[in-house]
Amino acid sequence: MILMYPSILDVEKKPKMLLASIDLPETSTHECQMDNGGCSHVCFALESGAKCGCPLGMRLKSNNRTCITPSHCSRKEFRCKKDDICIPKKLR
Repeated sequence: MILMYPSILDVEKKPKMLLASIDLPETSTHECQMDNGGCSHVCFALESGAKCGCPLGMRLKSNNRTCITPSHCSRKEFRCKKDDICIPKKLR
């Protein structure tokens, strides 16, 4: 059985995300059941395996496992896409 839960609502009461719950037989195991599937925050149990997700305002790092808060670089800096850190433009 699949149950759908409306999640975080905006001011207009429209769902921003729907969460689903799948009832698995008690003998079943999934990657998310062990060490949260290797995810730092949210682990989605999909038929194809585990997929990591992040809370609002965060995003996945390039490793697709760790959530980070995106950095806001100054005009004199640029953002490294791989690690989301700010680097001085003069080093480019």
